[in-house]
Amino acid sequence: MLSSSFLPMTIDEIIENSKDIENTIEFLTTDVCKHKRNPSPVVFEVKDVGYSKDKHFIIEDISLSINGGEIIAIAGSNGSGKTTFSKCLAGLIPSRGEIKFFGQSLGDWHEEQKWRRLGYVFQNPEHQFITDSVTEEINYSLQAKEQMAQKYKNQDILKKLRMADQVNSHPFSLSQGQKRRLSVAVMLVNGQEVLIMDEPTFGQDAVTSEEIIDFTVKAVPETGSIILITHDMDLIDRYADNVLVMEKGKVIFYGTPEKLWNQPVILARASLRLPFLKELEMHLEGKYAVK
Repeated sequence: MLSSSFLPMTIDEIIENSKDIENTIEFLTTDVCKHKRNPSPVVFEVKDVGYSKDKHFIIEDISLSINGGEIIAIAGSNGSGKTTFSKCLAGLIPSRGEIKFFGQSLGDWHEEQKWRRLGYVFQNPEHQFITDSVTEEINYSLQAKEQMAQKYKNQDILKKLRMADQVNSHPFSLSQGQKRRLSVAVMLVNGQEVLIMDEPTFGQDAVTSEEIIDFTVKAVPETGSIILITHDMDLIDRYADNVLVMEKGKVIFYGTPEKLWNQPVILARASLRLPFLKELEMHLEGKYAVK
C-alpha cells in the first residue's frame, strides 16, 4: 500500500508507479483520519453579521452556528472577507448584527474574560510579539494566564514546532515561517478553549503544517473549537468537520468537506482546488473504473 512518503509526486507518476490500484484506493479512503471530538454546546451564534468600510460592505448577512468540539475551516479567494469575518468573531473590529460567544453577546464580555477563553493567531505574526526573545514571549503568555507552574511546557511546545534552537532569538529576527510557528506556540500555552487561526501554516512545508495543526488539535480541549482560515485544501480534507466558503463577503457554502468536493461550481467560484488525494482518487476511479 502507498504511504504518505510518496509525496511529492504528480498524479500521473503515482498512477504509473502504483502496482496495486485497489490498495491505492484503500489508502485514499483511510489516510484522511479526522481527530474525533465530542459535540458540545454552541460556541458561536452568528446572525446577520456584516461589516463595512467607507460605505462599502466587506462582509454581509452571515448567519451560522459553531459548536464546541468542531474544527471549522474558512476558505475562499483573496479578498473574499475571510480575515474580516474572523476578526468580527473575535470582537477585534465592530460589526452589525449579533454575535454570541458561549451564549452571551460578544459585546457584553469583559475583555480579559473573553481572551481567557478565546485565542487569535494573526495572519501577520508580528502583531502578537511584545518581548525580546522567543522564550520570554511564551513566558509572558504564561504570566498573563497565571500559569507560571506550567513553564515546563515551553520546551515541549517549541520542540514540537521546531523552535527549540531559537529560544534566545529576538522574535523579529526569525524567518517568516519561524515567526508564524511562534505565534501559534504563544496561543497554545494559554490554554484557551477556542482558537481562531488566520493562515497559521502559510509558508510551511507539508510536514510542518500537519505538525502545527495536529499539535493544535491536541492542545485545545475536547469541548473547544478551532476556526482555521486556510488556502490549504489538503489540511481542510484531513482536519475540518465543516467548511465555510466565502465569495465577495458572502457565504456561498457551509457544510462538510466531503460535500464541498462534489460542488465544482462552488470550488470554481471561490478559486479553490480539490485536495490532492481527492483529485488523485477521481483520476484513479476514472482511469481504472475501480468500484
